[in-house]
Amino acid sequence: MKSVVAFVACLAIATVAFAQPTLTGANSNPVPGDRFFGKYCNTSGVTKGASGAGVTWNLSTLVATDYDTTKFVPCVGTAFCDTFPGSTIAIEYDGDFDYFKTDASKFVYTGYGATGGCAYYSDPFTRLAYPMTFNSFHLDSFAMQQPAFQTYSYGIDSIFADAWGTLILPSGSYSNVLRVRYTLYSTDSFAFTTPADVQHRRAEQYCWYMPGFHNPLLMMYYDTSGTGTLSLWDVVYYTQPPTLVGGSKTSSNNVTVYPNPADNYTSLQIESMHTCDATITTTDMLGRAVGNVVNENLPAGKTELRYDLSGLPPGMYVLSIVTPYFSEQKKIQVLR
Repeated sequence: MKSVVAFVACLAIATVAFAQPTLTGANSNPVPGDRFFGKYCNTSGVTKGASGAGVTWNLSTLVATDYDTTKFVPCVGTAFCDTFPGSTIAIEYDGDFDYFKTDASKFVYTGYGATGGCAYYSDPFTRLAYPMTFNSFHLDSFAMQQPAFQTYSYGIDSIFADAWGTLILPSGSYSNVLRVRYTLYSTDSFAFTTPADVQHRRAEQYCWYMPGFHNPLLMMYYDTSGTGTLSLWDVVYYTQPPTLVGGSKTSSNNVTVYPNPADNYTSLQIESMHTCDATITTTDMLGRAVGNVVNENLPAGKTELRYDLSGLPPGMYVLSIVTPYFSEQKKIQVLR
């Protein structure tokens, strides 16, 4: 989920040294309750930019085409926590989970838990090794198995903080950002075929981190995809909603739900002063997550969304609409 050009004036030297970021477990590890909105972008014309010190990466023209939400929860209490010893935190995906171990020295990926089958890292996959600053380097091995699908992977991943500077995104400008380059060489074996299908892969991932954000601000993923030539597969940048006191609005917005009561579908009429991303979730009256999780990009003004209730049994529920600018909850009754 890291030296500075010398100036004649001592004050200038101190200022530049302060600007160079350092990632630590305290300022970079995710914590339960962290939530990030991901915007998956059109990759056409996008490049990773330069490496080095004091770089400016201007990616203000990125165009989002899809959206998701990353929500961190405590490992304890999740369905598969006992399967991944040492894990402290997880990302929740509608009942499935990615598991991680966080401490002062590392942030590592320990596996994926799902009802259909788990993926275990016997040698966990390191995401960050602390402290990490410009020119820091870490070499990591990993090994993973997914017994339900007879899939096995192993390889080496190098982690190199190759740049720092200012990152400009559609969401704003961020200074004191550290870019980390991951270079992965892996061998994947699929034993359910005869003979086993073995694939060798090289991938590169670039992540831009800012101390205190607890997640990459931006990620770019390159893969050989069997061609031998690295190509850009994914570009995604993240924002984080502000803390909302008591679930109150932070700007003048309005959410209307109709019909209510409803049967298989209802409509949400959302009025927002800002263009923003919205996450819509449903909980029962005990606060348990049920139904669909929907991510939408809202234009400024009034928007009407059709929301699917067909998978819910009759009863009372709470619809939660969360954006970077406001949060509202609406009770709805489902009738059949």
